[in-house]
Amino acid sequence: MFGFFKRCKPVTLELDSATIEAMFDEVNLPDEREYERISEHVADLLDTLKVDINNRKFVWKNGTALGITELTQHIHNAEPAMAVDEVDMCITHWLEEAYCPEGISEGQMEKLQVKIENWIEDHQNEREAM
Repeated sequence: MFGFFKRCKPVTLELDSATIEAMFDEVNLPDEREYERISEHVADLLDTLKVDINNRKFVWKNGTALGITELTQHIHNAEPAMAVDEVDMCITHWLEEAYCPEGISEGQMEKLQVKIENWIEDHQNEREAM
């Protein structure tokens, strides 16, 4: 009766062990592991800070407020092995993907997301101009 509801056969991939191993090897590359380490470090730190979207600052418990560039440099100074570009990327990624203040509606989050996107875009333009 409803032919368009017919189920398709599931797609199965027949991958040999070499292909599967290659997929996992990419994830385990030293650069990927280092980026994951930096990302976790940055996310743990950012989870402890207040985010002031209107002033485009991260605020520490002592009241010190830093923009993305200043925070990137602060993290790099504390952990010199962490590349500045990767720290910066992790901060902006966290803002885009993980930052979600408690107790706001979906509509408020959408408005906040626009502000975050503008903040990140201006920051990236600033970095390119340097």
